[in-house]
Order: sequence, then structure tokens, then C-alpha cells
Amino acid sequence: PAALLGQLWPAERVGIGSQVCRWLRDDLAGHAPAVTLSVASGMHPASPVTPRDVCSAISRYQRGAVTLQCFGNELGDRADEVHFVVDRLFPSFFCPLAEQSLSRLARLALNNGAFDRPQASLLGNVLSRCPGLVELCLSQCQMGWEAVEELGGKDGKGLAACEQLAMVNLSENGLGDKGAMWVGRVLGECKALSWLDISGNRIGQVGASALAAMLAKCPLESLYMGDNKLRGAGTVALCAALPSLPKLRVLCLSSNSLGSDRAHGQVDMLAQCLRGCELLEHLNLSNNGIGDEGGQLLAGGIAHCSALSFLALGNNSVGDASAAALVDAMKDKKQLTHLDLEANAITDRGVKTLANMIASRVGGRALKSLSLEDNKFGDDGATSLASALPECPELEELYLSGNTIGDSGVAVLAKALMQRGKKLEECSLEENAIGDEGFRCLLGVVQAGKVRRLLVNGNQIGSGGVDALLAMLHSSVESPMADVIIDVSANPIDAEGCVSLIPALANCQSPPILRLARRYVAV
Repeated sequence: PAALLGQLWPAERVGIGSQVCRWLRDDLAGHAPAVTLSVASGMHPASPVTPRDVCSAISRYQRGAVTLQCFGNELGDRADEVHFVVDRLFPSFFCPLAEQSLSRLARLALNNGAFDRPQASLLGNVLSRCPGLVELCLSQCQMGWEAVEELGGKDGKGLAACEQLAMVNLSENGLGDKGAMWVGRVLGECKALSWLDISGNRIGQVGASALAAMLAKCPLESLYMGDNKLRGAGTVALCAALPSLPKLRVLCLSSNSLGSDRAHGQVDMLAQCLRGCELLEHLNLSNNGIGDEGGQLLAGGIAHCSALSFLALGNNSVGDASAAALVDAMKDKKQLTHLDLEANAITDRGVKTLANMIASRVGGRALKSLSLEDNKFGDDGATSLASALPECPELEELYLSGNTIGDSGVAVLAKALMQRGKKLEECSLEENAIGDEGFRCLLGVVQAGKVRRLLVNGNQIGSGGVDALLAMLHSSVESPMADVIIDVSANPIDAEGCVSLIPALANCQSPPILRLARRYVAV
């Protein structure tokens, strides 16, 4: 164990046990630059750890920062023991912590628990003794607004005492507007706060207004507010506050139905305010019902985000006009690495416009992931994309599922992929109109080592596709293909065809993984 800990000193996690805590306290104190203590489910019940052990270890470890993580745990009935069961945190662990001065505790993660008001109050008392806390993660803790307000502790200081707090994750806690008002009031006093995640909290107009006032006080660089209920005047105020964040680099407002309330002009305001976010690198506005007109408005704002490298506008009903506007907005963004336009209404014409931008040796040079799934294009769009692929030397993921691409379009795509130097990690062509001949072309790409994961489930591949698979396996008996995945599930391949593949797979020294499920039942 001592030798193992020697290998884990720099940054790896060390599972908590009484013996490990003693090692941390006595042996590692002069050696490890930083230590992470993970209280994780699955620890052997014969090796319990007492809260006193943890407190002693943290308080006596003087060299570097300490991270304490508790994932999916239940602390047992005895006040001096920790048992590892499921999903609940009890005060028996935090009472001893609340009595200590935890100046070395830098990171505290208590995700996937279940906090009521007394437990949250106790945690607030712990936080008041953590002046060096930098990161606090309380995701999916079922807190609600009443419990989250107790993080202030008995003396009202609580979280406010953490003057160095830079990262807070309160996602999926059901905070609602009242909880958002507390967040805006308390975290607004955290002058070092740069990263905030309050996604999935049912925050609406009132809560958005409170958060807008907070933004003017904090030097936020990353803001995650996806999966809420942002709409109305509060959302307009929130968008209007974005230019007050000169260092904002990440903005996620996905799944908020921003386009559903056109009377308040939310999309218009967001588009205008994006003009002041010149350092923005990551923008996620997926699943907001923005529409084609809204997409064109947003493109005007996106054009001013000169550092943008990640753009997600999936499931927004944007069409060819938006695609053309986005091309114009991104024409000078050489650093674009991820473009997600899935589940929209882009046709062959829109795809051709995008492909021309990618092929211009500007828009596609850094592109690593491109998603055009569930749009409305077929072979012509695929052919346009194929012409752009040689200009995407860094492309690793290509998602084209849910369209109407047939054998002719796939053949052109396969030829383009063969010409690339770098392997695609994933090529997704599910739910298209690909038959046996198109599948044969794609298998040639896989055999040449140009694609690692090929997903073609839900197409029209039959017995001819089985013959193509057999031919590839017979010619690749000694080729290393263990990391290759080929998914042909939900195709018209009968049981006889599946069985015929078994001897060929058995003869391969390093066979690929074949998925042959039909209606999710493995044949």
C-alpha cells in the first residue's frame, strides 16, 4: 500500500479508510503536494472510516490543498462510523467537521445526495470554517429553495465566508425562483466567482431577474443555465447583463424555450448582447425553438464572438436561411472545433452552403466534430459534404444520422474519407437509406483504418451487407481490429446471416465488435 500511495501522490484519488487517513496524517504530510479524499460507494464495510479520522487528516495535512468528495453515500447510524450504502448524507459526518478549522480544504464535492434543511444548515456551518474553499459541488442533491437558504449557516456567514470561492455547481436541485434569488444575493458577494452551474433548476422570470443583478458583481467566465424556464422580462434582463461580463468564455442556455416568447424579444436581445462577448468560446443554445428568423438574428451576434470555438444550435427549427447567415458569421473563425446543428430543417441547399464554408480552408481547418443529424438532406447534401472533408484534417466525429442519404451519397463520402490522413473516431449514419452497396463502401473505409466506430443501424442493409462483412473479416484475419465497432442493428439481416458471421469472427486474431441487435434484442 505504501508503494501504491507513492504512485498516487501527485493528483490521483485516495479512497478513504481509517488506515489511509493515518497515512495521510503521518506519512504523506511532508510529501504529497495535493490529495483528494474520495468517500465512494462500494468501499468494504469492514474498513469503516470515522469522521474524526477525516477531520484529523485534513487539519494536520499542511503541504497542499485537500479535496473531499462524497458520491452516492449514506452515513450510518453510529456517530463515529461511516457506512457506504446509497444516495443520502447524514449529519453524523458533518458534526465533527463543523467543529474543526478546515483552512486547507480547497474542494468539496457532495453530489447525488439528499439534503433536508437541518443537513443543509449543518453544511452551512462547515462552510463557514472553510476560508480557503475554491470549489463547491452540490449537484443533484434535491435541496430545493428552503434547504439551499440554510447554506448560510447559523451565523449567517456560511457560504459567504468562503472568500476564495471560484466554482459553484448547484445544478438539478429544484431551486426555482426563490432559490435563484438566494443564489443571486449570496453569490453576488463572492468576488472570486468565475464558474457557476445552476442548470436544471426550474428558474423562471423572477429568478432570472435576480441573477441578472448578480452578474454585474461577479467576474464570471463560465455560466451554465440550461434546462430552466427562462422567459419574459427576466430573461431579457439576464441577456442584457451579459456584456457586463468582459471575461465570459462559456455560456449555456440550452432547453429554455427562448424562442417561444417572441413578445419580449428574448432572441433579439440575446443577439444584440452577444456583440459584446468578444471572448466567448463556447455557446450552447440548443433546444430553444429559435426558428429560422431567430437563427438569422443570432448569426448577427455570433459574428462578433471572434474567439468562438464551440457552437450548438440543435433542435431549433433553423433552416437554409439561418445556415447561410451562420456561414457568413463564421467565415473568419479559424478556431471553430465543434459545430452542432442537429434536429433542424436544413436541406441539401443549406448543407452545400455549410460545406463551401468548411472547404474554404478557413472554417474547417480546426473542426473536430460536426453534427447534422435529423435534418432534411440526402445524397446531394452528402456529396457536398464529401467535397469539404479533405479540408478538415482534425475532424474526429461526423454525425449524419436521421437524413435520407442513400448508396450514391455514401459512396462519395467513403471515397472522401479514404483520402483523409486522420482516422474518424465516430461516423454516425443511422436511420438513413443505406443499402448493401453503400455499406460495402463504408466497410472499405473501416478496413483501411479511417473510421473506428461506424454506426449504420436502422438502414436497409441485408444479405449483401453480410457478404461484405464476411469478405472484410476474411481479409483481415491478422489485422488488429479490436478497437473497431460496427453497429448494424435494426437492419433486415436475418438469423442465418448473423450465424454465418461467427466462424469468421472466431478466425480473427483481433476481431471487431459487431452489434447485430434487432429491436434491442441481441440475435
